[in-house]
Amino acid sequence: MKTSVSLKAILLAGLLCLLAIASDTACVYAQSFSNNSSEQSTGTITFGLQYGRHEYLADANVALYRMLGYNVSTGHDDLELVNIPGNPLNASNVVFCGDSLYRFYGVPYGDYEIVATREDKTWQAFTSSTPDSADCVLSVMVDNPGNKVPGTVNLDRNTIYGWTTDIYGSNIGNATVTLFRQNGRYGTPVLATEIENNPVMSGTGDYRGFYSFGNVSPGWYKLTAVKDSQIVEWVLDFRADEENGRRVYTTLPYGMTWLERAVEELPGVSNLSSDAPYAVSQNSSSPEDLWTTSLNDTIRSITQDGKGGLFAFGQRTVYSLDEAGKQRWSYEIPSQWRLNRPCWRNLYDMNEPPYGPNLMKMGSRPIYDVKDGYLYVYLTPNASYPTLDNDYQGAGSVDMAALSWVVMAISPEGKVLWTLPLPTGIEFADTTTIRALGDRVYVFHDYTEIVADKNGKVLFTIPDISDPAAVDEAGNLYVTPATPRDMRSSTRRYTDSAFDYGILDYRVPSRIVEAYSNDGTRSWSIDIGTEIIRQYIAEEVRQQYGSLPLYQQDTLYVPVRDGVLAYSTNGSLKWSARMGEAYKLFMHMPIDSENNVYLAYDEGSSSLGDTWLHVLNDEGNVIADSRVYSEIIDSRTSPAARDGIIYYVITRNLDWEVPVENMPYAIVAAYDIYNDTILWAHTINPGVEHEIVIDADNVGEITDFIDPDEYPDVLLGTNLTRGVSPGTANRVVFTEVRPSGDVIYVSFRALKYEYPVILGTSRAAYASDIYALSLNGTPVYRTKTSSLITAMAVNNSTVFFSTGGGNISAVAAGIVAGLTLLATIAIVAKFLLFGTVSRGRARLDSNENRNRVVAFVKEHPGSTLYEISRSTNMNMGTVRYHAFILSINHKITTFSDGKFVRYFPNSNTYSKEDQQIISLMRRVATGRIINALLDAPGISNADLCERLGQPESAISKLLKVLTLKGIAVRENTPDGRQIYYLSDAAVEKAARFFRYIGDIDGTTPGSSGRF
Repeated sequence: MKTSVSLKAILLAGLLCLLAIASDTACVYAQSFSNNSSEQSTGTITFGLQYGRHEYLADANVALYRMLGYNVSTGHDDLELVNIPGNPLNASNVVFCGDSLYRFYGVPYGDYEIVATREDKTWQAFTSSTPDSADCVLSVMVDNPGNKVPGTVNLDRNTIYGWTTDIYGSNIGNATVTLFRQNGRYGTPVLATEIENNPVMSGTGDYRGFYSFGNVSPGWYKLTAVKDSQIVEWVLDFRADEENGRRVYTTLPYGMTWLERAVEELPGVSNLSSDAPYAVSQNSSSPEDLWTTSLNDTIRSITQDGKGGLFAFGQRTVYSLDEAGKQRWSYEIPSQWRLNRPCWRNLYDMNEPPYGPNLMKMGSRPIYDVKDGYLYVYLTPNASYPTLDNDYQGAGSVDMAALSWVVMAISPEGKVLWTLPLPTGIEFADTTTIRALGDRVYVFHDYTEIVADKNGKVLFTIPDISDPAAVDEAGNLYVTPATPRDMRSSTRRYTDSAFDYGILDYRVPSRIVEAYSNDGTRSWSIDIGTEIIRQYIAEEVRQQYGSLPLYQQDTLYVPVRDGVLAYSTNGSLKWSARMGEAYKLFMHMPIDSENNVYLAYDEGSSSLGDTWLHVLNDEGNVIADSRVYSEIIDSRTSPAARDGIIYYVITRNLDWEVPVENMPYAIVAAYDIYNDTILWAHTINPGVEHEIVIDADNVGEITDFIDPDEYPDVLLGTNLTRGVSPGTANRVVFTEVRPSGDVIYVSFRALKYEYPVILGTSRAAYASDIYALSLNGTPVYRTKTSSLITAMAVNNSTVFFSTGGGNISAVAAGIVAGLTLLATIAIVAKFLLFGTVSRGRARLDSNENRNRVVAFVKEHPGSTLYEISRSTNMNMGTVRYHAFILSINHKITTFSDGKFVRYFPNSNTYSKEDQQIISLMRRVATGRIINALLDAPGISNADLCERLGQPESAISKLLKVLTLKGIAVRENTPDGRQIYYLSDAAVEKAARFFRYIGDIDGTTPGSSGRF
């Protein structure tokens, strides 16, 4: 049977062809082709049989035919097999971006038909060989060859069956499939109740997407498949005349993401909004409400003050709270200035016409920095003047000299120390940055770096630079001089008058990097030979990496169009990584703690497009690469990254025209870049936690949550329909991920309200929660808030958050560091069942630092993270990351002694009893007692106290611990004394293991000394 390709498949194939162009060094898509029938030259044709997002058939027979023209008698084109080497192909002969494809070489320019066969199926497609299609990839969608039918299903002539798929052919499980009977093609559908198990859920696991209905009698039917508000319908005249049943193609009209498929496959995925995951977690604990303070203000931002307290930023007031949540002081900003103003950030900037400024509006927020209790905050004029937000209205008529922009310094006691006036020119978008480093304050404003001392005295300025300066530990600065850019020809939004009056200034980076000493003297200047490209750096790491060039540990990183260059602080080139066009730094983690650099390349602009992440080591060599969905690292998903792992939340069910009760939900997951693996994932689906009718008393709960500069539609009134009918549900969702110490905090805030907002009529539903997870994904606790969260700050085991109405709360929980046995088992199970584990294991031995961790654990079993970090001279974050990867790949194992998590080689060298006694011996107090009992068996409690120089209460407590664990044995003597020995097993183990531990606190086994 010969099956023609559907129109959808041809259109998709054409789209892929228009996007795809091959590169020897990377997968870069950009080029299209034209129709040129010249036969004077030859080219290549590349063809793929795609059945999943990145899954292709590699064992089909593919033949290339020349189309000779339409034959009236046969009703189709006459075809001739092309006489070129390798035609037909009986297997794929080229791998492109990891995909198995079929490529024909030396094809004369012209029009062709491709016919592919595999088993009893045939696919065909039409293409051309032209001068600019040589590297174009044509793909058609085919059935998944791995489709399986459960053995309990009988596919006879009375069966309707199929697989639910997305638009890319990837099977989708857990879709609801329903069969309706109807009278004729256009009859009213009625649920076919006579059919058992109707509706059914499409399968998961090995039978992903499969569904079937048995004992179906002939007639007209409608079949529907539904998942996540997406639906596909088929009307069919079922005649029961096919021996193996009737297959129905059920392609849901969206592309199911890699993450969603992975969540369905991973075991142990739980809904963090329910109680179940916390009830079974060994790491879970009830959150402790530390304090709540009411400020009766709309709080837009909170941050720790470096002195144990918080700064909170209201609409016009700054508040200082102590560690107990009590208000120290408040300061109202003078009326001539504004504390919160819409903030814009430069995204990745192409630096050339016709590309204009690529900007992102961050909403109204304060710009500040904090050091040792001192606050430095940026204030803008509280007046109307030309800005990007108002399309530069008033250009040429506003007296700019009458307005003032300042940085204000406020002491820990709430006193204004000084105000620093700033230049009054207007940038294309206000990208002011403040950094307090050492005893200086660095302000980037209006393309000028201003360096002031702690008293507000300007030491020097560096004008005409494109972005904030990099500052090293000695106070030396590294900058990129700016180049002016007239954007009138490349933008439709901005009026020429804004440029003509000279108040609008837009500049881009040049090709120059310069260095200035800490007294403002220029040290050196180099031309790198290519344009430097402005990067977008996410807010959570902007203070550290938001400069140009970037700086870390004596190295300057200069992003260019096709990669990155690394320079030493004396201006000499360390290494160059030129990867191809359109590479940019990974916005959430451009550099990690080991000086590895992360480069991203976007294959497509849609949320289902792919991004390649390349990891370069400190010599510029690629040490890892991963292909992930763009939605994982999209700025709208608010991810965070640390030490090679991306933590992110993706929101689903964002339909507008649904009832307010149909709330959005989310998926939170951790992705390991190095091993190209999802480590863990959970869903967040709280549903409706609060439902209200909006009135004058509660409307503040909504307006406090929503920034009116970002969401003006929330304004009240009946005349704001803007073409939307009353009663339409509007929704606003904010998600945020914050790693801190050993905890991952996730904030989920969802609001749906009937629009336009009419007091006393419009309904609103919302949910607002904070979730705490351990690094291995184990749920720790959930905090539900009574109103919507407006801001959040974290500090390891404590989270601070503000809610509508101005309440600020602190919640803490004791969290066991490291991996518990339960979490380890769960993570291991996920890896064993997820397809990418083999790739991860293959890369384990390629990392030098990871090998150092393994070697140290072998030589020093029972070491803690701190001991590994201190002895290997690696920071804690790096050690924690590598220990985590090694643990879930069975290279090392963990043991918790109740106080510390300790690491052992995972080669069955040490039993649990071995691990227990080694852990006790490594603790100074218990180790000293074990040492004494080994040296002097039968010693009394009093003698131990004298020998070790400790009080009897302390020794008695520790002896009880050792006795309960079976390490020590207590015996009563005839004279009424109690003496202690090591058990027989403990004697053997202690004597054997002291060689690994060595001296305990400076003494050798058998000697006395202090604890």
